[in-house]
Amino acid sequence: MEFRQRAMPPAVAAADVAEWRRCFGDARQVGYVTTDLMKTIRFFIDNARIGPWFVAADRYLRQANYRGAVMDVNLSTAHANSGGMQIEIIEPDPAQQTIYSEWLAQGERTLVQHIAFWVPDFQAALRLANARGYEVIMRGTSAQGGFAYLQHRDMREFTFEVTELTPDRLAKYDRIAKAAAQWDGSSPVRSP
Repeated sequence: MEFRQRAMPPAVAAADVAEWRRCFGDARQVGYVTTDLMKTIRFFIDNARIGPWFVAADRYLRQANYRGAVMDVNLSTAHANSGGMQIEIIEPDPAQQTIYSEWLAQGERTLVQHIAFWVPDFQAALRLANARGYEVIMRGTSAQGGFAYLQHRDMREFTFEVTELTPDRLAKYDRIAKAAAQWDGSSPVRSP
């Protein structure tokens, strides 16, 4: 197979790169959406040896705004770490129309549904993302702080999550990372 020459993307201003990094830092999480949380957890345990998983079943994101509709979103989630990267698995309520059901309606996926950046200044991050062409698709607040899912007009199949890094959220995520670093294969599914 011969490599075809393609136009390379143009360079971006160093100040823009620095501003983005200062505001967002590094990607910290990859998120999957599934119709079967335990099956997906089992895959990661059996085939990637990632665990332990901290599962929160049937929780609600109160007053989330999805494409202009305000609702309580019901879902179950699981979190585990692999090194410094957190993996999130989301099983949405199939009866609700949300960003998660929207993703599942596209059929079987092999791609990550979102990547997340944990930011100390949530509002500044949303302003910068908006200025770069991102649109908020779903936004809300969990027990640990704000979150927003964004999509860019140039690549709607990519979802970018901005998560407010509050002290409570940082403590929770640090516990998950520490458990992963010390995991010996026992108790693969735990309560948060």
